[in-house]
Amino acid sequence: MFNFLTLKEERFIHKKFDFRILSNEEGFESPYLFNKYFNNISYNIFVQNVTELLEFIILSEEINYLKTFFGKKKINNVHTISKLIKRELHSDFIDNIIICKRIEFLYDYICKKKMPINYIEYIDKLLISLYKTRTFLVKKIH
Repeated sequence: MFNFLTLKEERFIHKKFDFRILSNEEGFESPYLFNKYFNNISYNIFVQNVTELLEFIILSEEINYLKTFFGKKKINNVHTISKLIKRELHSDFIDNIIICKRIEFLYDYICKKKMPINYIEYIDKLLISLYKTRTFLVKKIH
């Protein structure tokens, strides 16, 4: 079973999206290139791809992106995101932030591509759920 999961994750690394390293000036642009995976697809495939994107392993590039562009953000006036990452604290919270960023950037992508409204509504509902989870996780940080 472990080999299957490893192969599954490797498949997603190459299939999900390409991740580009951004300069400081590009910091709030999407580092994700979704063209190969979210272009001209049916709604069913779209939902399947989003689900896989949620399950996709957290890349070191994503952690570095978070530290670089959001690292100074304080959580509950206690820790910065950079300190949480460096000390390996509250990894579930950090993972949630990265997953939220993936979906937020996907939302921007589908809006730019003028995809059908049901795609946008699906992402809206998903983000609401992810934000509720993040709110729950933030309360655990002291």
